[in-house]
Amino acid sequence: MTAIAIWFNNEMPANPSLWVASDSRVSKDKNSTLIDDAAKVFALPVVCRFPGEDGFFSQIGYYHTYGYCFAGSTLLGQNTFLALMPLLSNLASIQRYVPQMADVAYFIWEYLGRVFDDFKVIACENSAVEVALFG
Repeated sequence: MTAIAIWFNNEMPANPSLWVASDSRVSKDKNSTLIDDAAKVFALPVVCRFPGEDGFFSQIGYYHTYGYCFAGSTLLGQNTFLALMPLLSNLASIQRYVPQMADVAYFIWEYLGRVFDDFKVIACENSAVEVALFG
């Protein structure tokens, strides 16, 4: 099982930050390691565009990068991230829109719920995954 740790670092009070660490092992089962250098922490950009003078959604009205990490099923965690990337980096709105972190988290939760329902039928007890959004 993956280990993920996220903590607040205040060593430099003028520049506090979040730190994140994870293991990098992917196993087929308890006795079988597939790889020892898998990525489980990612940067997830959220970009919202609005119409420019030309009428196309060419103006960036909002840009922010969140952290995304997961524990559990690597297949589900990584594939969910890869599916979310183009969805969340191509938002469009008629007016300038600033999605709140809670909105992004809810969208991820909804998406993951749908994907998990299909995957749990195939993977059974190996389908568990936990995702954290931070930043």
